[in-house]
Amino acid sequence: MLLRARKYGLVDFEGEMLFQRQDDKKLITMQMPLSEIRECLKPSGDPGKCIQIIKKNPTSTDSTPAQPKPVQAEKKPAPKKSTKSNLK
Repeated sequence: MLLRARKYGLVDFEGEMLFQRQDDKKLITMQMPLSEIRECLKPSGDPGKCIQIIKKNPTSTDSTPAQPKPVQAEKKPAPKKSTKSNLK
């Protein structure tokens, strides 16, 4: 649950995962007040996705579904091509 909440920017914690007993003392911070989180969540009716997260846009009166934070993939360097020719 915490990983999903982190994905949508509701909570934050250090490291990639939390483990029972090992990480009991790690700090988990909420990124917005609880009252605002309750306003942003509503039941979706889909058993696969139990809730729908709505973020309110301060400049408009309508609500739009929140998008998960994009996962930044590490860029791997391209393999170097050989410059030597095998012609003799």
